[in-house]
Amino acid sequence: MTGTVDNYATASIKALSGQTITGTPTAEVINLGALQQNSGAATVTLEVQNSATGLADQLAGSFVKPTSATGFTNGGFATISG
Repeated sequence: MTGTVDNYATASIKALSGQTITGTPTAEVINLGALQQNSGAATVTLEVQNSATGLADQLAGSFVKPTSATGFTNGGFATISG
């Protein structure tokens, strides 16, 4: 019997719109820079990648969106699979 042991999938989040993401995998912070009050919406486009090296499991999961954050609109957050 032979088999292949894959690495665990490792999620990493990247801001495609240029912002800097810092923090830990369970508490990441997106720096929006300096924003003028009443200057319109700041938009952030995110991408989730499987950053595991070599052969790895497929990535699956979902986002937990804050429900009490005022001044923010979250959209386009779908379940991750594949």
